[in-house]
Amino acid sequence: MKAVIAIIVLLLAVVAADYQGWLGLHTETEQDYFGVHFKTEDEQTGEAITDFFINCTRRGSRNACSIEQGMKKTIREAKFGVIKQIEKTWLFTKGESIVGEDEVEVHLMFIHPDYDRRTNTYSMKQLLSMQKETVTVKLKRSSQ
Repeated sequence: MKAVIAIIVLLLAVVAADYQGWLGLHTETEQDYFGVHFKTEDEQTGEAITDFFINCTRRGSRNACSIEQGMKKTIREAKFGVIKQIEKTWLFTKGESIVGEDEVEVHLMFIHPDYDRRTNTYSMKQLLSMQKETVTVKLKRSSQ
């Protein structure tokens, strides 16, 4: 009976030590994706604009995201690739961070033939914070 209790205490001590990181931490990197939903509206009337396109660029890349049509014709989802650094022990994940989230700027150009093009610049950190909402962009009708 004492041997069983000693083994249980030893196992609990190992789990607690691993949780605290005393048995070593290592960092893994993995590629991940996240999406942000965008919709466009007419600046004067507030009407939703359909069939618009988004062009994503950033330094060193002309194609910084992929665009998918959302559930509605008025919504597009821009998907961005990121690299995550994950701190792990043998049994636990201690934390995650995005590599370069403060430094990377992404330029999104919203394009529709009847409207002036609009370019918005976001940091990766801003985009990460917007992934659970639909971002509305107002476009001005072209004067041509």
